[in-house]
Amino acid sequence: MSRPVGATDVRLHLMGRGSIAVRPRFPDGSCLLGVIDIDDREAPPSPEARAFAYRICHVARAWQWTALLETTGGRGLHVWVPLESRMKADVVHAALEALVHIAGPVPEGVHCEILPGRTDAPDLHGQTMTLPLGVHVETGVRSRLHLPDGEDVDSDLNELSRARATAPERLKEATTLSPRAPEPSHAAAEPLPDWSRYGRGVERIMAGCAILRHLAEKARDMGHLNHGERLSLLYSLGHLDAPGAQAIHAIIRPCGNYDAVETSRQIANLRGLPVSCTRLREKHATPELVPLCRCDFGDLRHRGGYATPLLHAGAFRREWRGVLRERREAEAALKTEQDVGVRVATENGEGVVLRGLPPHEWA
Repeated sequence: MSRPVGATDVRLHLMGRGSIAVRPRFPDGSCLLGVIDIDDREAPPSPEARAFAYRICHVARAWQWTALLETTGGRGLHVWVPLESRMKADVVHAALEALVHIAGPVPEGVHCEILPGRTDAPDLHGQTMTLPLGVHVETGVRSRLHLPDGEDVDSDLNELSRARATAPERLKEATTLSPRAPEPSHAAAEPLPDWSRYGRGVERIMAGCAILRHLAEKARDMGHLNHGERLSLLYSLGHLDAPGAQAIHAIIRPCGNYDAVETSRQIANLRGLPVSCTRLREKHATPELVPLCRCDFGDLRHRGGYATPLLHAGAFRREWRGVLRERREAEAALKTEQDVGVRVATENGEGVVLRGLPPHEWA
């Protein structure tokens, strides 16, 4: 457009009623951001494409860059690197090239483009990038933008205030790296743990729950899980006693801020009921995970239960029956008492009062 972008334009973009695209290069050959555009063959991006994007973000964090990962809602992923001040576009391009090289190799069938392009790149004037958090014009799926700690940026954009732009000096350092510089320890994807080592229960849960597998893959590929993601592991696998504790350590160990003592302390202090499938979907399900999250545990409502990944483990099913019996007895006792505590809304619309359990500990 021939005028500055206004608040109305931004609102329409966020509502999906229009799209705003920007040229990363200013007319004087400088820029204030760099973008790595990762396109797969089809939507949604494959696990290999996502792992490549996670590796890029992991290396960027090791270099003390701020890298925001966008899932576009189509077949692409974008890594956005905002800058504190203008830099020569060619220097930014060279720094992003070094980043991609260290995080590589690019998976087969995946196309990777760096913006801004070099000064001598063909069709330089036509290079644009659609801003995040809009709605994809082909799929109708909303774009999602993730902070370096993995937290989603909401449409009110408040979370962006916590994302510090990258200092130009950090990018300049990257341009001095040798083409054969050693890769960071977590840049190359390693196999996930052999879940059978932690018992049949852990193996069946990890085979059955796509979201828990996704969290394990993210920890391996990105070297980071945020607080909410770790809580989901804790309130699922943490209920399997020692085998579950070992699996949690194995999943979180690749994370840069992994602390074995603190992780063990959190597991030892676990209280409350397992996380529900509904809550896991609300917190972590991406468009590509939704079709995989269709586990059928039968009708649990008439017994006062709810779906949870732990029901994949046969032994836990038997323990869960005892938990449900205790809940029914507690509900009957509470009918004659004044409601005190947290009221839980069940799927059938009835309320259950759980004394002393904050909401995050039961779902």
